[in-house]
Amino acid sequence: MRILNYILVVTFFLMLTGCDDYLEIVPKGKKIPESLDDFKGFLENSDISYSTEDFQAAGDTRWYPEDSWVTTDILPVFKANFLGDEDYDRASKTQSSGLYSNCYMRIAHATMVINEVPELNDNSTELQRKEVIAQARMLRAFNYFYLVNVFARQYDPATAADDNGIVIQEDINFEAPYPQKSVAEVYKYILNDIELALPDLTQKGNNPFVASKAFGWGLKSKVHLFKKEFDEALICAEESLKLNSSIYDLNKYLDGELANYEIKENLFFAYDRFRYPNSDPFYSRISPQAVQLYGPEDIRFTGFFTTDSYFPTGSAAYSPEGAGKFSINDGGMRTTEIYLIKAELLARKGEIEPAMEIVNLIRRNRFPEGNTSYKLTASNKIEAMNQIMNERFRELILSVNRVWDIRRLASEPEYAITVVKDLTDLLGESEGNVTIQPNSPIYIMPFPLDVIDLHGGIKQNTK
Repeated sequence: MRILNYILVVTFFLMLTGCDDYLEIVPKGKKIPESLDDFKGFLENSDISYSTEDFQAAGDTRWYPEDSWVTTDILPVFKANFLGDEDYDRASKTQSSGLYSNCYMRIAHATMVINEVPELNDNSTELQRKEVIAQARMLRAFNYFYLVNVFARQYDPATAADDNGIVIQEDINFEAPYPQKSVAEVYKYILNDIELALPDLTQKGNNPFVASKAFGWGLKSKVHLFKKEFDEALICAEESLKLNSSIYDLNKYLDGELANYEIKENLFFAYDRFRYPNSDPFYSRISPQAVQLYGPEDIRFTGFFTTDSYFPTGSAAYSPEGAGKFSINDGGMRTTEIYLIKAELLARKGEIEPAMEIVNLIRRNRFPEGNTSYKLTASNKIEAMNQIMNERFRELILSVNRVWDIRRLASEPEYAITVVKDLTDLLGESEGNVTIQPNSPIYIMPFPLDVIDLHGGIKQNTK
């Protein structure tokens, strides 16, 4: 029966994603699951990646690595996003999406674990099985969170119940349709998975590739933040930090310490690039605005990025000193993100001093020892929020969070972020002054055509 159920899960994945290679559902070296350890293998993945390069191109952190990415149609979706071309039909050029298919593959893994582990008959204990099921729920929630915040509109309390979201399928039932849920329904589903998982998560997971209780509370805080449920978000952020408040001191990395995925500030580790830390950093380029925002003494820049005359003017490439010593967690979640969520929520309440204390706590660990230039101040809510958003820009560099910040702040005029790019050297005066408004549809990615062809009833949320 378990073999049959496994085959059904494979088929379920294919139907969700349009993938034509069923072997992609099987992790390398894995077999059809029979024991709890077998099922754990479907959740633990040290190479997990959320590739959002095209999506991030619309923001103000990423930059083009070669002129041809902007001056030709070699990468049409990247180009349209980077230039904020709202009239371009991106959907017609999006045949498939690695982000979409990989997220649904992980969701299929998680769903299989949730459905099959309760009936498992091996030597595992009920407590052990509950923890694995909880980790699966968190993995599923995290991937749905990615999907709804890339392929659908930003959550708006006034319209979320009517805004088209993404496909949700919680059971393996081939007689049931795969409806496109509203944004509100997707968020409700995500929160339900997290709330069911939290009681059975341990304070520290087996490794940073599976969920701990601190990650559970952290993701719950982020979901409430995106829903603008600020009081709930603050409670959850504080619960997360009670369990893990570690901040890694980058001076240790510069002194030669191995800073891989095991450092304690990693709540959940994942990549957000198609290049891994040990490989050529050529495609992980940051913008001139990002370079200027760091300053000359911030280790997050001096120890991790390099400039060269070959690179587009003013930009920099990810190239950590002593390549291989540092594993950048740009696709998962770290304690510093939770600290910055808490700082933002305190600033919104008018608690400026404690909010800035949190910002400076992080920055103290990002500057050389004894250097006091890390200290930032703010005299009012607007200044504090600007400082916090800039710190999120610096601390969460290369991750999708900057574009998500642009999306979620678009409905608040006092904090809204308009992206401006000076490309006059490349494109001339008439086309080189690029402005992307905070509420631009560019900040929604189209569903891949192979999925539209497969499901038929799914409506595009953008073009």
